[in-house]
Amino acid sequence: MERRLTDCGSTKILGNNFSAPFFISPGAAPGPGGGYVPEDREQGLIEGAYYGNILFIPALYAEMTIEEIAATKGSGQTIFQQAGHLSQEAFS
Repeated sequence: MERRLTDCGSTKILGNNFSAPFFISPGAAPGPGGGYVPEDREQGLIEGAYYGNILFIPALYAEMTIEEIAATKGSGQTIFQQAGHLSQEAFS
């Protein structure tokens, strides 16, 4: 049985229309030996956000490069990027 969130209210964020008033972003930092989630986790989140018309914001510690994310995103998909800098020690 397919389960999904419905009728949660569309919204406009910085002039872009989305189907939900929240965004999707990776929440688990890469761990030893490949991390705690599947290897294609970021790709799956980008594609899921596209099909659900939900904003995707890559994490500052994303394993995919900006170029790889751009190549993965769907046609016409808007992706925001966090601005800032944190050292790798912040995730240790």
